[in-house]
Amino acid sequence: MNQALLTNLFGEEILPKKPKKGESGYDGMDSDKYFTPDWVTYDCILPLIDLSKNILEPAVGDGGIKFPLQKTGQNVFGLDIDPNPAVDLLQNFFLFNNPNNIPYDIVTNPPFSIADEFIEHALNIVRPHKGKVVMLLPFEFSAASGRHKRKLF
Repeated sequence: MNQALLTNLFGEEILPKKPKKGESGYDGMDSDKYFTPDWVTYDCILPLIDLSKNILEPAVGDGGIKFPLQKTGQNVFGLDIDPNPAVDLLQNFFLFNNPNNIPYDIVTNPPFSIADEFIEHALNIVRPHKGKVVMLLPFEFSAASGRHKRKLF
C-alpha cells in the first residue's frame, strides 16, 4: 500500500514519519500532561458507561473530562497537583481521602508513567462504596504481561 505524500512549506514532497513499535508518534510532554479533549468524554465515556451522580476526576488538568460530565448533570470534583481553573483541590491523588464517605465513581486520564499506581489506588478507595473506575489509557496498556500478573485486569 502506498503512503500518501505530504508537502512541506517549500512544496517539497515528504513521506509522513511512521512511529516505531511502542511509540505513539507524539512528542513527549513534561510531567505527562496530555489533556483529554472534551469530545472523548462525550463520545467514548458518556454513551458507554452508566456513572453515578458523584465523580472524582483525580487528574483533572484543563477539565476535558470534568466539564462535559458537569454539563450532563454529574457532580464532578477535580483534583490535580498542578494549578488550573478546573482544579477544585490542589492535592496529590495518592493523599486523597473521603472523610464524609460520599459514594463516587472515578473517571480520569491518568499520567501514563504512574498509571498502574493510579489504577490500584482508585480501585482501593472506591471499593468500600462499590464505585466504578474509568481510566482512559492507550489500548496497548492492557497488553503488558506484568499488569496481568499484578491482577490489574
